[in-house]
Amino acid sequence: MDRSFKRQYAIMKKLEEQMTTVMTSIRLPRLTWDKIEEYLDIHYPDHANSFNAPPFWIRELSTSMWAEEEECGEWQDVKKKGKKKETVDSSVSRTLYGFWRACKDLQFLQPPAPATPARDVTLSKQPDATRAYLLQHPDTFFASLGFEGMTPPLPQTNRPLSILNTNSNVWAMSAPERMRLGDDWEQKIRTNAYTTQLTHYNSLREEYREACKDYEDMKDENRRRLLSQTDLIACTTTGAASLTSLLGSVAPQVLLVEEAGQVLEAHILASLVSSVRHLICIGDPQQLRPTLATFALSMDSARGRELFMFDRSLMERLVDNGYQMSQLNVQRRMRPSISHFIRTILYPKLEDNAVVAEYPPVQGVESDVFFLNHLNKEGGSDDSVSKYNMFEVEMIRDLVMYFLRQGTYSGPGDIAVLCAYLGQLQKVRAALRDLKIAVAVDERDAEELARQGLDEDVEFAEVVVAKHVRLGTVDIFQGQEAKIVIVSLVRNSGQCDTGSGSIGFLKSSNRINVALSRAKHGLYILGNAANLRTNTTWSTILDEMESRNQVGPGFPIVAPRELRDCITSPIPANVYSTANTSAGSPAQTSTNAISTVKSLVVSNARTTAARNLALKPVPPVWNRVSGLALISLVLFCAARSAHACRVMNHASRSSHADTVVHPTCVLCLEQDRKSDIVDFIMQRRLDEVDLESTDVSDRLVTLACGHIFTVETLDGHCGMSEYYDIDVMGRFISMKSPPVKYQTPPTCPTCRGPITALRYGRVTKRATLDILEQNVASTMSSDLDACNPAVTEFNTTLPRMQDLAKGMTIHPIVDDENATHPRRVLEPENGPLPAKALDILAMQTFHGLSIDEAREWGKVIGNFITTYRRIIRVANTRGAHVKAYESALSTLFRLEMEAIAKDPARATDTPEPHALMVVDRKIGQPRPKADVRYQIEAYFLSLELRSLIAQVAESRIDALSISTNDPDLLRHRTLWTSFVGFLFRSCMTDAEKAQTMASNSSATRQEARAALLCIRFAFELFRWDVKCKRTELLRSGGYTGSEREKLSHEVIKYKNTLLTALERLENAYIRKRPSKTMDDLKDERAWLYKNCRRKVETWVEECNALNEFIVKGGFYQPLSLQEREDIVKAFGFCKCYELSAIWHRGHFYNCENGHTFVITECGGAMEASRCPECNAPIGGSHHQLLSSNTRATEFEAVAMRHGSAESPWVWARGA
Repeated sequence: MDRSFKRQYAIMKKLEEQMTTVMTSIRLPRLTWDKIEEYLDIHYPDHANSFNAPPFWIRELSTSMWAEEEECGEWQDVKKKGKKKETVDSSVSRTLYGFWRACKDLQFLQPPAPATPARDVTLSKQPDATRAYLLQHPDTFFASLGFEGMTPPLPQTNRPLSILNTNSNVWAMSAPERMRLGDDWEQKIRTNAYTTQLTHYNSLREEYREACKDYEDMKDENRRRLLSQTDLIACTTTGAASLTSLLGSVAPQVLLVEEAGQVLEAHILASLVSSVRHLICIGDPQQLRPTLATFALSMDSARGRELFMFDRSLMERLVDNGYQMSQLNVQRRMRPSISHFIRTILYPKLEDNAVVAEYPPVQGVESDVFFLNHLNKEGGSDDSVSKYNMFEVEMIRDLVMYFLRQGTYSGPGDIAVLCAYLGQLQKVRAALRDLKIAVAVDERDAEELARQGLDEDVEFAEVVVAKHVRLGTVDIFQGQEAKIVIVSLVRNSGQCDTGSGSIGFLKSSNRINVALSRAKHGLYILGNAANLRTNTTWSTILDEMESRNQVGPGFPIVAPRELRDCITSPIPANVYSTANTSAGSPAQTSTNAISTVKSLVVSNARTTAARNLALKPVPPVWNRVSGLALISLVLFCAARSAHACRVMNHASRSSHADTVVHPTCVLCLEQDRKSDIVDFIMQRRLDEVDLESTDVSDRLVTLACGHIFTVETLDGHCGMSEYYDIDVMGRFISMKSPPVKYQTPPTCPTCRGPITALRYGRVTKRATLDILEQNVASTMSSDLDACNPAVTEFNTTLPRMQDLAKGMTIHPIVDDENATHPRRVLEPENGPLPAKALDILAMQTFHGLSIDEAREWGKVIGNFITTYRRIIRVANTRGAHVKAYESALSTLFRLEMEAIAKDPARATDTPEPHALMVVDRKIGQPRPKADVRYQIEAYFLSLELRSLIAQVAESRIDALSISTNDPDLLRHRTLWTSFVGFLFRSCMTDAEKAQTMASNSSATRQEARAALLCIRFAFELFRWDVKCKRTELLRSGGYTGSEREKLSHEVIKYKNTLLTALERLENAYIRKRPSKTMDDLKDERAWLYKNCRRKVETWVEECNALNEFIVKGGFYQPLSLQEREDIVKAFGFCKCYELSAIWHRGHFYNCENGHTFVITECGGAMEASRCPECNAPIGGSHHQLLSSNTRATEFEAVAMRHGSAESPWVWARGA
């Protein structure tokens, strides 16, 4: 069967590939010259001949232009958003058709250049310069070909398409005609491709559909064979509806629906197959109905109850129509005082099993059932899902804590809190989480909270898992139970008048039934009795509660009998309370009452501690619930501590026996179990396996779920060959390094239950750690994604931050003996610079600022520091999988080193590498790397933020005068200068850490980016030091020619250092990413150029600008791309100024010293002048620029990106 599956699957994949090939030919995403030429040869042979045999000057012109592009690079047209997509492959541009389509011959002829004498091209000894000159002067070009004075005219015709298809002289067509004819040809090629290939594609699609059907039939047959051997098939109604054909072939005769009262009737009807003779619905139509997305179609809606009733289950409809129903009348969950209310309103025949009468009373509370009546108004909007009641939230919080401290209800799931509204659910969860109690929310409620926007991030690092409280809505809790149930009804008008407020869907008897029937030992409800009495069901329940003294304004908290016996003196009662002792005297909440209670508790604890053999005195335990003095069980606590110790010891002794899975005796199994398939490879049944065989592969393994399989089957299913070396006989020889890919936990092939057999422990542990690693990585990724927009916004608001820094007040500095120099700040060995090194305290303590100035600085960069803390938290994240791996590695390495030391035969001069190699095979898990990627990205973000903070700090320094001799101002400048240097040095250190992390995790691209950041911040620190040296020399009057030359030499030397560092980076990157093909190598080098070389080249240009600043003076401030764009737009040299007469390129030039100037109008020089910066000659005459001037390509590039067209004038060509 397995071979048949593979054969059919291969047929499907082959058909998929054929369909993809045909679809590509139909769509033709980009036409190639071969397709175009084939079409023209068939339909327009004369036009094809014109492309194959063009005029002589066309061929020469195209050859020269292509050669020029090969040497100087080809111009790329930047397409604006929304433009038409490219329909022709890029390779077509180097064909005569592409040359014709792009109208390059017409561009060469237009506009007409001024008359220029023919140049004798034979005088030039530089063919490249000659070609460039000829391409700029059409007359000279034609003269060089022997056609002097015979320049062809520029076509200006605009003929219709019908004439163009008959005229084969394509080179005499104008640009609009070429565009029209080319579009027509390409559209016809696509139409023909679609027509000719569509039939073929349809036939392939039919074959593929049949192949898929055969494949599914084979799967269904395999399923049918498996299901036909089973007595019980379990599935959801959705699964049954989707597999009706499969179930029909199995022909089940009985359909049993569990929780039928909560299943839509349509779902049950869709699951019925023709063979079913008996339908059994198990459920309770008196409890919650199925859930509908549209309220108007449900029974709770007046119109829906009359017309639709879509949420009425089949079971409820049959009962309503008088269909006979059997009922279980004995309940085994609720104590009699709780089941009494359900019996009163819905189930008059309900009986209690004897076991519920033996439940112990709820510890610490006088009544097992109680309704707390209050008049605290609800909150929230009119939206039915967002209502909440903060009074009930606080009461629930304190009541839960009180119950947990009793000790009896501290087990997982012992206490459940049910909320009527999602808004209340969110508030209660937040309140309980603050108390560090593990709160389990049903996953369906969690999804609903997320949809309503009420979900919050939860950190579980400090949560006490032993105190486990379940939290959910009433609807979700159906079918579940807990010892103590606290119900928050939420709705409260704040008034005691009956009918003064709406109770919403609390009036539903189904929800009332669920809410009151979940508790086993104790039920406690919070709400407004007056509002609830508007409903008949609630009125009946409240009447019964009042008759049993179970309604009041406070919970009846009581002390245990042991404590009541020791309280002999009465406690003054000056505050209302319902907490009372055995003598009936109420406890107080005032200070003296609490002191009295505490003293009594402490004295009793001391006397009972020895009696109960507790190891130490039990501390006084008391709490406050809504102003009521609560006395905890001191005697009980001591006794419970001793008892718990005994129980824990007993549990630790017996825990191993409880987890052992006893093997199933194959000989004693029933006959039908022996027909189970246990060998999936040979399809052998259990009774066909030789139990006396000595072959290990025939041995049987019984899983925890009870299913039995052969060792060979489970070994193949779990992929044991990927974890162990196996010889030709199938025997395991030794362990080997596990697979690198993420693994999923192995499951039982039959029921998908977990495989816990020790034989597969290595596989299971590896998969479990992989899941942990993926969860941590996912969390880190989402945290970083949340920080990225903030960093982007900081880049936008940087000028405003710099202005605020410039406007800061200069505060006097007070010497602090405890102050630490910033260079002595302790930086962590692992992890980036902590946020505490940049906060207000650090600015005062480490960096030497006054407290007032540090606070003012904190206001300027407060948002920076907040985001920085979040990023550092991600960078320092270490998941549980990392800790587990490191613990295992260190332990195994220690044991292996001890084994080598004890065994003389294994003695070696280098035991560490050998031990590590052995440990790598034993540990069964590669070093976790998924989270390292996000840690490195967090490093990068932290470096970016520190760079922005440094720019803001530089603005602060710029606002401080350098000409002053005021010692306080000079000290201010020194401190801020030191702070900027500290930031750049910390960035260098952390960039090196990130590079090391990336290298250890084999993330070569991240390693290259980190190395680039090392280069960047080393350059930033160097540039900052040079600027500071120059400023200090200027201030002291020592900026002489020799000092200037010295600084210039340093800058030139460092420029060479940048290029050397770039070369090392590129060589290391290429060496660590070997390429299989030349295309791969080109892609890698393209990535290097885009992400590394271009940036380093920019820093080299900055070195040149810095050197000019040192040598010639002036103002040095590197221009950003945004500033260059603003300059270009201000002059109107871009297409966004469509009303301007000037929007072509060719206006920006540099003097011989690199200072940029602008020539307006046509961009040609008409007069000479002097550079205002360095007095160097600029301009020219008669549209001829001085030879010492050059074009400012960085500004021209900006103009081109913003839509500026190429200049029509010869002197501006190439701009």
